[in-house]
Amino acid sequence: MIMELDLQYKIKNTKNYYNYLKENGFFKCVDLKKYLAGRISDAIVVQQLANVNNVVFQVTHQCNLNCVYCCYGDLYDHAGMNTRNNSMSFEQAKKVIDYFVDCWNSDLNLSQGGNIMFGFYGGEPLVNFELIEQIVKYAKTFQLKNHLTFLFSMTTNAILLDRYMDFLVKNEISLLISLDGNRVHNLQDIAKSYQEAKMALEVGRIFYAERETIAYSLLGIGRLI
Repeated sequence: MIMELDLQYKIKNTKNYYNYLKENGFFKCVDLKKYLAGRISDAIVVQQLANVNNVVFQVTHQCNLNCVYCCYGDLYDHAGMNTRNNSMSFEQAKKVIDYFVDCWNSDLNLSQGGNIMFGFYGGEPLVNFELIEQIVKYAKTFQLKNHLTFLFSMTTNAILLDRYMDFLVKNEISLLISLDGNRVHNLQDIAKSYQEAKMALEVGRIFYAERETIAYSLLGIGRLI
């Protein structure tokens, strides 16, 4: 009861603070054209792009799970857009890579050594493994100026890792593993969810043998519902 009253008090005070700030000019819409006029030029944008060091490819919206809380799930309003089955093509990825390679090899790039990280995201990125393979192989055909090196990372639910383990290890692809799934309703579902989570942890131990892979902070998004 005390905790509930304390929470209500905090919520009430928070609303009071918000209303006070709003009445005094905060949280108003900003005229971005007017606000940014003279501050950002085409040249500044090009310079910033030439020094980007992390590019994430959303290789697919498809997934091998159907979690109710997923941003591609039925709980979210996508304004009538049916994007769940969309996937990126190699032609699209190649255009992005070619553009950035020109930027990285230009005199606008100020790096001396360092890494360029290509990340793979979904949906479940391994559903479109063919594209990931193509991007990695294509990236390795380039010799960037200033000794820049490509590295690779992926956010995955780990269920398909065993199919592509050799490729992932060979190309030293860093993994952020999310433990996802829906609430289970029978023993069979519980066993399946447990086995999937257990496999994800075992895979983590293969890649990071010297780390405590069970730690939430090292697993990233660690959800098992």
